Amino acid sequence: MHISVLTKSLAIYLSALILVACATTSVGKMLPGSIYREDGVLLKMEIEVSRGHGKMTAVDTVSGEEFKGTYSAMRAGHSPGMSKFEPWANAVCTLLGNKGTVLACQMEIQSSVYVANIHGKGIAVDRDGKKYQIQF
Repeated sequence: MHISVLTKSLAIYLSALILVACATTSVGKMLPGSIYREDGVLLKMEIEVSRGHGKMTAVDTVSGEEFKGTYSAMRAGHSPGMSKFEPWANAVCTLLGNKGTVLACQMEIQSSVYVANIHGKGIAVDRDGKKYQIQF
């Protein structure tokens, strides 16, 4: 085998290995975000980078209530007329607060090999009917 072909093959292999390593090491990382209640109260949140389900936490900056839950996501897949895989996933999560508040969350998460490019949005509602906007 010619040296330049071997060098190119090795460079391609190492590049692929680095991309896989970057994607693998990001799993488990917590991404920051915000949940805004309709009256303007901020809940600071974090969501775990995962491959389909992960942790989600939030803290109400006014009451101090702490929320914990696990989200589950499923990729939208192919849609009619689409020629490529859809990077967005639909996710649901129930966040349970330590003071009794329960948030039912629905989100759209855009995945990426690069953690800095992962983001999402969604809505939530509590048992009293208060609405929330989720951003990360």
